[in-house]
Amino acid sequence: MNESIKIKCPWCNAVLGVKYHPNLTEKVIPCPVCKQRSEFKNFQLLTPLHNIAPPLVHDMEGTQYQSGTVGFSPSLGSLTVNLTGQKFELQPGANIIGRKSIDSKANFQIDMADKRRVSREHIVVDMDCSMPYTKFIVRLNKPKCNLVKVNGQPLVFGDQIVLTDKSRIELPDSLILTFSMNKDPNGTVLD
Repeated sequence: MNESIKIKCPWCNAVLGVKYHPNLTEKVIPCPVCKQRSEFKNFQLLTPLHNIAPPLVHDMEGTQYQSGTVGFSPSLGSLTVNLTGQKFELQPGANIIGRKSIDSKANFQIDMADKRRVSREHIVVDMDCSMPYTKFIVRLNKPKCNLVKVNGQPLVFGDQIVLTDKSRIELPDSLILTFSMNKDPNGTVLD
């Protein structure tokens, strides 16, 4: 995708043209004018992202959907936190889940109060759209982190487990995430 968007630097208000790609919203962008670096979310967006046509993904039946980091509809999968009911809509690519922290790079941050057994970037759920159907794969983000179980089985670094509807991911401190395959507009579970 070679479409450009315009953003405004939060430091010097320079208007910048950048090439859009699905992971752009997760990037730190250097301003060529003032040389300051800032996360994409700190820039003022001058081109609406919904004008950018994201790539197509397919479910198992071969139905095509528009995907992309922003404006992805419909969401094909989500994680729900048992303690809070907080729901995370998964996006194509790597979805990093971890404890809420100022310096966390996790896409989805869970408020753990004073508990620190869940890392700031503990697990990754990859939404793989390269197959004829979309699949969701969970893996550990780092070689050394506290125990994670998927459907009661320990997850070790290097493992990649494909999630199915209602899979349970058990993190430290009794934190459980339930994975859901979302339904399409006709009410069919997309798995």
